[in-house]
Amino acid sequence: MLHFSRFPRSYFALHNTHAPTEAPDRFVAKYNFTQQLRNVFDAMVSVVDEQTKNVTDALKESGLWDNTLFIWTTDNGSPVQVAGSNAPLRGSKGSDFEGGIRVPGFVNGGLLPDSQRGKVAKDLIYVTDWYATFCTMAGVDPDDKFGPAPINSNNLWPYLSGQNNTSPRTQIVHDHAMFNPQNEFSTLRDGKWKWIKGGQHGEGFVRVCALFLLLLLL
Repeated sequence: MLHFSRFPRSYFALHNTHAPTEAPDRFVAKYNFTQQLRNVFDAMVSVVDEQTKNVTDALKESGLWDNTLFIWTTDNGSPVQVAGSNAPLRGSKGSDFEGGIRVPGFVNGGLLPDSQRGKVAKDLIYVTDWYATFCTMAGVDPDDKFGPAPINSNNLWPYLSGQNNTSPRTQIVHDHAMFNPQNEFSTLRDGKWKWIKGGQHGEGFVRVCALFLLLLLL
């Protein structure tokens, strides 16, 4: 068991790729699409790439990389109205279709076992699972009285480190109350099955009630 209590923790929240859609000229110049807005949006992604490199370089130069668990993730799919793309997935930010909720992420750093490097984790992982993961790795009970109760979180480290072949997460409830304060649409994911009810943001609020079997596992 790794105990993070003896290691420093750092949370780095980048503003990109969020509105306003703008980036320094030297990044925009890397792209030459007909749609200028796409040049700017892709430049914003390049800014994220460079800032991520700056952080990892600093960790390595300071000798901290070998004792680091580096987690990169994001909160939602790209907003297609500003030239972002979630292809080949359907949907946009604020939608419960896969393009709105399936996001990229990766784990790196010296604490990740060599056997796990380069592998693709296809099982479900939910953002709240990081809470139980970090607590457990720090030697803290995620269910103690000082945390949120009741928690909806699973310890992912056995899965990410290769001790287990499957993720403990099997279900996810998606609720975009920010775009839907009346709570008129919702989604339940259970394994490869996904049930969607109500209008979807970014889809013209088309009324849907459908059950999907997800066969596209990227």
